[in-house]
Amino acid sequence: MNHILGAFGIVVAAAPQSTQVRSLGRMRNTVRTLVLLAATLTTAMLAADDSATIQLVFIGNRPVMVRFVNEQVVVNGATVERTHVEMVEDGVVSLDADFAARWTTGERSLDLARTGAEQRLEGLITWIRTASRLSEDQYHKLTLAGRGDISRFLEQCEAIYLGHHARGVTREDLQVIGPACDALQRQYKTGLHGPDSLFLKVLQTLVDQDEFQRIRIVMRVHGAP
Repeated sequence: MNHILGAFGIVVAAAPQSTQVRSLGRMRNTVRTLVLLAATLTTAMLAADDSATIQLVFIGNRPVMVRFVNEQVVVNGATVERTHVEMVEDGVVSLDADFAARWTTGERSLDLARTGAEQRLEGLITWIRTASRLSEDQYHKLTLAGRGDISRFLEQCEAIYLGHHARGVTREDLQVIGPACDALQRQYKTGLHGPDSLFLKVLQTLVDQDEFQRIRIVMRVHGAP
């Protein structure tokens, strides 16, 4: 089993004996199932042994707890190894930073989320240059304000991880923190420099109201909130 999971970059440890699972039944095409899951799989260190590895996976945008059960069967007189997947009803998962990043931003890590957000900020500044006559110093102030919005947002994402990493999460915990994670991901996708952002507050101090409204129109045309 380890050689299969290693191909997916899964990190595992030993699972509690008390963990209870409800089998969804053996899937007809194990390899196809694992490939589909691997496309959306994010690691979360969990306890397991070599024959029953538990992981958090995304199905759509929903994290679920599953157990990969490895077993040996005889087919046409030959012993072969195969894996089936079961849903886990009870257990504790230790969230890792990359899993939290995937849930709150859709990116594979918070570093990638920062890079993406900073690139969008650069694009936003470029659009604003077409609608304003700010000095380079003023553009620099806007950039710093935008980076402040990004850092504040990523701190909120990191708090999801830090708040649950040490003690782990249950299925019920995932349901509780889900709305906050979904809201953060929506904010990341729609833009971090909308109403109540530091970016707009600084912009309002640099231009008069008419110019501010012109700039806001340009921002919205280009997809900013």
